[in-house]
Amino acid sequence: MATWDSQPFSTQPLRAGYRRADVELQGVDQAVPSYEGRLFLNRAEADRETALAAEEGYLGSFHVFGKVFCWGEDERHCEQPDEREFDRRRYPNRYAKARVRTIDGLLRELVSKSGDQATLHIVAVLPEREDYAQYKAEDVLRFERLSIVTYA
Repeated sequence: MATWDSQPFSTQPLRAGYRRADVELQGVDQAVPSYEGRLFLNRAEADRETALAAEEGYLGSFHVFGKVFCWGEDERHCEQPDEREFDRRRYPNRYAKARVRTIDGLLRELVSKSGDQATLHIVAVLPEREDYAQYKAEDVLRFERLSIVTYA
């Protein structure tokens, strides 16, 4: 998907006093081409041309340095290890965690203008280069979970 839209969520917990707010994505798939993920609050229509400004709901970006190709010496270098019966760990080179630290006070300010509910939107932006012409933004943005974490 080139964009991802959250379900509406309550803004009430984000109105309380906190020092810092991060948006965290767990299980970010890195077996894709490199891209930038831009986060917006309440901007379902956001795209790669949307200004990266607080007035536009922009919260920040994360970058995925994709691992499309394997540069190892032997032929099994980048293969996922064989599963073992009781080992539930995932392949460490495939999935990552991305964290976007929002500007202090920005999320609270934007949420205060949102009413009782808000939505998060992520726009995947691929580099505009000739060697990326074969890739589509719809194919890169894959993750398991998104959380907003606040710190007192």
